[in-house]
Amino acid sequence: MRLYFGLSGKESFSRFETMRDQYILDTFWTPIPHKWHGTFKGIFLDSGAFSAWKKGEAIDREAYADYALSGDFDAVAGDLRIGDADPDQTLIDTDYLSGLGLNALPAYHQGEPWEFLDHLVESYEYIGLGCTEEFSVTNSVTDWLYKCFWRICDEKGHPRVKVH
Repeated sequence: MRLYFGLSGKESFSRFETMRDQYILDTFWTPIPHKWHGTFKGIFLDSGAFSAWKKGEAIDREAYADYALSGDFDAVAGDLRIGDADPDQTLIDTDYLSGLGLNALPAYHQGEPWEFLDHLVESYEYIGLGCTEEFSVTNSVTDWLYKCFWRICDEKGHPRVKVH
C-alpha cells in the first residue's frame, strides 16, 4: 500500500518542507507549485472535481490535461465531474487522458449503478471511489464504502484492484 498525503497550493512553506520525500496527493483545483514537485517521492494528481462542485464550478478537461502533462505524476484522476457524474462520461474522460499517455484511473461515485463498479473492477488495475452531490454530506458514506469493498474484494477479502 502506498499512502499519498494531501497537499494543496495554499499550504505554508513549512508544511511543504515537512512533506519532503513523501508521496503526495496534489489537486488541480489548488495545485502545488511545480518547483516543489521534485522534492516528493511521487505525486498523484486529483482533478479537484469535488472542490469545484462545492463552489458551483466545473473542471475544464483540456486545462486539466495540460496541467497533468506538465508534471511527472504517478497517476491522475480520470473523473472530472461530481454533481453530474455519469459513468459513461467518466470512461470517456479517463480514456481521453489515457490516450494522451497519462496513467489515468476512473472513479466510481456513490449513487452510480453497482454494475459500473463491477465493470471497473474487471477492466482496470486501479480505480477511485468518490462521493457525489446527493450523498457527500450524509452518514451513508461508511455503509457505501463497506458495500464497495465487498464487491472489490475476492472471497478471501483481498482487493482485486488498487483503490484511491
